[in-house]
Amino acid sequence: MVSTWKNGRSFPPAKPQPVLNLFGIVDLSQFEPLLLAKYSFTKRRPPHPPLAILKALIFQRLRQITSWRKLATTLRNDKRLLVELGFKKAPTRAAFSEFTLRVGADVLDIIFRELVKQIQGLRPDFGEVLATDSTLVEAYANPNNGAATSDPDARWGYK
Repeated sequence: MVSTWKNGRSFPPAKPQPVLNLFGIVDLSQFEPLLLAKYSFTKRRPPHPPLAILKALIFQRLRQITSWRKLATTLRNDKRLLVELGFKKAPTRAAFSEFTLRVGADVLDIIFRELVKQIQGLRPDFGEVLATDSTLVEAYANPNNGAATSDPDARWGYK
């Protein structure tokens, strides 16, 4: 399917987001009552759907989007993604901040532990292998210089 701009020029359809397949596999709806309990619907305008915000934050981590500002821009520019995550309109970066403050680290921790259990139920080998990036992180230990290190347990290798 090819879409067209108002001026008649065509552009390719948006690329599918394989990350979104996760939302078809795991059941996030069980967390909705937990999230809604943190909201008061008598104040001001209604908030963005909490489940949509949660999906967006998971999407952010899986796509390695570095900030809420970039996440908000991504959602604002991709209407299909916006709808798939459950939004009617694009949230601002402040919406993500407000959500995490309102819900709290303890509730988010419970949610993510349950998500891991769900995924492990589907894929028993999930979590057995940990992958890290090779970004250089400066440390106090350098076994090559012969000097004493500030951390005697620090060493090269993996566990």
